[in-house]
Amino acid sequence: MRGIIIFLALLSGPAAAADQFDLACKARNVTEHYRVDLANGQWCSGDCDRIRLIVEETPNEIVLEEHEPTFSGDYRGWVRVYPASGDWEWYNSGAGGVGTLDVRGKCEIAPFSGIASPAQ
Repeated sequence: MRGIIIFLALLSGPAAAADQFDLACKARNVTEHYRVDLANGQWCSGDCDRIRLIVEETPNEIVLEEHEPTFSGDYRGWVRVYPASGDWEWYNSGAGGVGTLDVRGKCEIAPFSGIASPAQ
């Protein structure tokens, strides 16, 4: 985690907290806004109506969401950000690849806009 904090501190400037930040992510025709609180292991997207727990955090990767199929017909998906490059992956695929969403783009760090309530 120390590597992530140092990297984020360099990117976000002296006034921003390195363990709390927003991510403005863009790919062709797709934009997403995430609020990330590494200190409390939480994140949310958009209007922040659903607060979630961060799945995994390493110096090379922040996994916001990951789901592997647990039954026939279940989906597979993830949201990952790679701090060193700013790369972003948002993948979601239904059973047999039906309705696949495969977004790859870049994220920029923005000032933390807050997470109001605890993760559920």
